[in-house]
Amino acid sequence: ACFKYLVDVRYLAGNPWSVVKDPSVTQEVNPMRIERALTDDLWERVVEYLQENASESTKVQERIALAALLLMGDSGLRRQEVANSQRHKLKLYNHEHMIYTLEVHGKGNKNRLVPVSVRTVDAIKAHWKDRNIDFDTHREETPLLSPITIPRHKAALKKHEERRIEGYSGDSLYPVIMRTWKKIQNIDGLAETFSIDDIDKLANSSPHAYRHTFGTLAVEAGMPLDVAQAILGHASSATTGIYVRTKEKRMVGEAAKFFGKKDDAKI
Repeated sequence: ACFKYLVDVRYLAGNPWSVVKDPSVTQEVNPMRIERALTDDLWERVVEYLQENASESTKVQERIALAALLLMGDSGLRRQEVANSQRHKLKLYNHEHMIYTLEVHGKGNKNRLVPVSVRTVDAIKAHWKDRNIDFDTHREETPLLSPITIPRHKAALKKHEERRIEGYSGDSLYPVIMRTWKKIQNIDGLAETFSIDDIDKLANSSPHAYRHTFGTLAVEAGMPLDVAQAILGHASSATTGIYVRTKEKRMVGEAAKFFGKKDDAKI
């Protein structure tokens, strides 16, 4: 790219990189880690557990994490997109069906419209109550998620010194989610809600896994690929197509039948 630029501005007469062959790279079967996506049942149990945990009055950070995770898992947002989301971009689209939409400024410097569930809006409202701001009447340009307490270091203090409502950056939102999630994993009684396999899967998850959860569950539920592509903000339909597991499931199912016949023949 550097040499191409130098050729384009006529600093160089030719691009020496053009004679260099690209190395042979092994192509992954699944280039995105969608295996981290949660099943529909597990995702619903996670949401229910987080909602119950965040209902206590002192769980301020947990309410922020819940709202962030729902924006990822129910709307397919990237972490940076969650951090950049604004109140005036969130609107009730259909009162009868209670469907909200959020205009997101995403990857590739593109805006897109994503659906937002009622439970996500409820979680955001609970966070706004902690901020002492009336969510329903406040329609100004204000971050959907904002720190309740400001860390005592120069960068954070300088950012908030004008007393304007500042939101999170993508990097600062990550530890909020992970700290809250790790704290919840240590709560007594977790094993009563989740199996050992579930806990292991959740322990290895990351915020981006919840975006994959939305993509996987939406496509499996029959959402057209072009709609899922628009919501997720994928530049190519081939990327969205990775969430289609029908071929994979068919392969495994047919293999199971084949192996079953061989086992039966031995008996």
